[in-house]
Amino acid sequence: MRQAASEKLVWILAVVFLGILAPDMYAQQPTQLPAGIQEAGSLSGSMRDQLESYIKANFEVLKTGTIAQQRAARDQLLEMFDAPSVSTAFRLAATDILTPYLEESIEASNRWNRFAGYRLAARLASEDSARLFTETLNAGGDVQKPDMLMAMGQLRVLFLETDIGGLAISTSSLSNIAALVGQRLAETEDPDIALLQARALRALAQSQREELAPARDAAAAALGSAVAARLMSESARPFGTGPKDIDELLVSLEAMDAILGFLVSRPVTEPMDSKVAADLARLSGQALAFVTRTYEKTPPGADAARRYLQRLAQRGIEMATMLIAAHNADHPNDAIPTRGLPGSDQIGVWLSSGNMQNYKLGIIQTLDALAQAFGFNSGWAKID
Repeated sequence: MRQAASEKLVWILAVVFLGILAPDMYAQQPTQLPAGIQEAGSLSGSMRDQLESYIKANFEVLKTGTIAQQRAARDQLLEMFDAPSVSTAFRLAATDILTPYLEESIEASNRWNRFAGYRLAARLASEDSARLFTETLNAGGDVQKPDMLMAMGQLRVLFLETDIGGLAISTSSLSNIAALVGQRLAETEDPDIALLQARALRALAQSQREELAPARDAAAAALGSAVAARLMSESARPFGTGPKDIDELLVSLEAMDAILGFLVSRPVTEPMDSKVAADLARLSGQALAFVTRTYEKTPPGADAARRYLQRLAQRGIEMATMLIAAHNADHPNDAIPTRGLPGSDQIGVWLSSGNMQNYKLGIIQTLDALAQAFGFNSGWAKID
């Protein structure tokens, strides 16, 4: 009798315990998406209803669940865009439902929710996503550094997302946000933020989709113009002694590598827009001039800075050579003589051996050739 009573008591307590937990348990179990909905060319009313229920349930968990439940809900929302192919129709339907939630998340007082909002906006990759990132860029100093770092890192994800699956954002919107990132990159004094801005532009500048060609050119031009301005503003001083010097060099190298990738991936027969070509030529020249006026002043013990400066000069020569060759191909009647211009390896040898006389002569020749090809004024790149 006593054992039966004990078993009954345990059973009653278990029922009560489950009854207490059940509402919370069920609240954390959002409805599942129909199989293949992400790839559908169009969504029926029923599919949209299921998508809305799924998004709403997960965002409710993001607001009220435990940390573990919030992470699971965020990951389920992100997984919506992990399908082998995400259609334009799905992105547009998700945009209509997600946008109010994303706006609320990005404005939240909780940084974790803000970060989740940026991550979802990036994967959504829609016109509203672009607007949300544009608002963050325009807010400028009102945005805390961790939030700006997250936003710029996720903007890169948005650009990568546009290169795959369904396209739900116009090339004009992508070009506009690329130009805005370029403006901010030219202005920011924080190399940590600048580096992520450069990486975001690099992702768009190296996109492969044919229909993104105008945005690709806009991103390359914005990156070239912005980093050229940063290099031009640097005075002739020792480099590698300040706390942010190496980070600043990494920003420039990121841009140079991005532009070289952009140039290599372009079809040989495709003429380059004259403004884009000029912006890139300006970057190559400013990189060469910057190294010329800082390398000798950089202490021999600043090994990393000297190594990065050498790489920057070599990238500058490689870019200049490619751009002058492209100019000559597009304008055979105004071709610029390239015989005698130094190569990347020669530049490296001169700098590493301290042969600054030959190095400077080679740089002056290259800057003159760029000026002739792209119409730059005398003294456009200062070497001392």
